Amino acid sequence: MISVIDIGSNSIRLLVAKIKDGDIKTVYSDRFVAKLGQSNSANLLDEKKILNSLQGIEKYKEKSLKLGAKKIYAFATSAVREASNGDIFIAEVNKMGIECSIISGEKEAELSFKGAAIGLNIEKFIMLDLGGGSLELCYKNKEGIKGNSYKIGAVRYTNQFIKSDPPQQRELKLLKAKLKQDLDYIKTKTDIEVRNLPLVAVGGTAFSLAAIFKGVQHQAHQEEKIVNIKMPISWLKELTTKLENVNILERQKILGAHKDRAEIIVAGANILLTITQGLGYNVLLVTNGDLRQGFIKENCRGVEQSGSSSGS
Repeated sequence: MISVIDIGSNSIRLLVAKIKDGDIKTVYSDRFVAKLGQSNSANLLDEKKILNSLQGIEKYKEKSLKLGAKKIYAFATSAVREASNGDIFIAEVNKMGIECSIISGEKEAELSFKGAAIGLNIEKFIMLDLGGGSLELCYKNKEGIKGNSYKIGAVRYTNQFIKSDPPQQRELKLLKAKLKQDLDYIKTKTDIEVRNLPLVAVGGTAFSLAAIFKGVQHQAHQEEKIVNIKMPISWLKELTTKLENVNILERQKILGAHKDRAEIIVAGANILLTITQGLGYNVLLVTNGDLRQGFIKENCRGVEQSGSSSGS
């Protein structure tokens, strides 16, 4: 049994899993919103958010041990990676007895791709992982897995552009103009020959939108239901417009169990819509494999061997 904690810019997520015969079996999964990406002007992680995050991680450690995890790993992404006090935060997590590190944007893209591949019945695809602070785009070509990380995120762009509730037209215009610039840059970094491959999205924003499309946003155990969901871009465009024109309370009602994303969903939906349309796709495939599974797949083969010998 192994436990992995993903310390993101918006959410901190736990996965406790068993590894048997190369397969990753989820035992327990959870998340809470920490908003570490909402740092101050000095690019420091906010002290209150640090405290809240550390308390939540401590609870995840206790839960992991209770479930029988033999090893607990943690990794941090964009918010901690860019913060000038990120190393101090990582040191506090390590003091808990959790093996914690900061991963690069490129490694984040690669691990997200490996996680997305779990459960998919396709070998070649382009992967989009939209988080709070960064967007990873990754695909496999003749040279292997190629990935890039961009400073485009649902929290980052909410902080930068969305100041009103509901958003004002001038705010949306500035957001969409920036996304057009982002798209032009992403195209220069993406091989043309792979753009006919299926486009697969992972991450909290994509998952929340897929839950709405599937009609399960008010139900429990949604991870079991959001697997290989084909989300039409025409539908996403309509929903994005609707989200732009209602206040946060109405967005919470639309999001259901994902209501804690209501503050950042307008920016998040616009990012996914712009990138997907701009790369020439009419359908976005959403699945529940993610960075946590990718981390386990790459780093935890030894746990599989010890786990199988002990019967865990």
